[in-house]
Amino acid sequence: MRFGLLSLVLVASAGSACSGAHTSPLAPTSTAGANAAPSPTSVTLTGRVTESAPTTLTGIEGAVVTISDGTNAGRSAVTNPYGFYSIADLQAGAFMINVSADDYVGASERVACVASSTSDFQLLPVAKTMTHVLTGDIGGEDGTCSDGVSARPCRIVVIPIHNVGPVNAVLSWTPAQGADLDLTLFQTGDSTTIGRSASTGPGPEQVSATLTVPATYEFRITYASGKGRVSYTLRITHMN
Repeated sequence: MRFGLLSLVLVASAGSACSGAHTSPLAPTSTAGANAAPSPTSVTLTGRVTESAPTTLTGIEGAVVTISDGTNAGRSAVTNPYGFYSIADLQAGAFMINVSADDYVGASERVACVASSTSDFQLLPVAKTMTHVLTGDIGGEDGTCSDGVSARPCRIVVIPIHNVGPVNAVLSWTPAQGADLDLTLFQTGDSTTIGRSASTGPGPEQVSATLTVPATYEFRITYASGKGRVSYTLRITHMN
């Protein structure tokens, strides 16, 4: 079973790239025509358009995939809600593929195919500043996470960043005298603290940083001390 799985992966990888024409093992053979050139056949181009890192699993609906030159110039397709597209009945050969979508930076790729193939694309969102206001509540009995110092009751807010740049977050809570909350920023999967605000008292806490790597980031709201539950508001301004 392990060898069979490896073989399947290798076959699938070969089929996903532009390659020579394939002949069916079930097709009849003829000695007389063995040296004849194969007749032209149509090919199908398929693939998926997704967002760039860190959300490469997110398909982009409504992206337009267009062949811009060669004998197939002008042929196009629009991606479905999951980002998949298909253009059938193409003449084999080399051509340029252009991909565009609203609010994304377009991409192009030149392919040379004589067999049906797959071309996937990742599009970077057009850079812009976004602001989110998130609310919730937290108490001393909640589950814990690390705030970079110790494990404390916490809430984790995850944001994907495609375009690097500044981020600013302000945490406030009510009743202000009910608890002392802290705010810490991490990159997902990395225990190194990027920014932390842990002043004593009723707050608010503020964290500002310049993010330099497209990745998923986490703001961790931790319950440092106090009695009873408090309601919080977290306002985050960041690049998309």
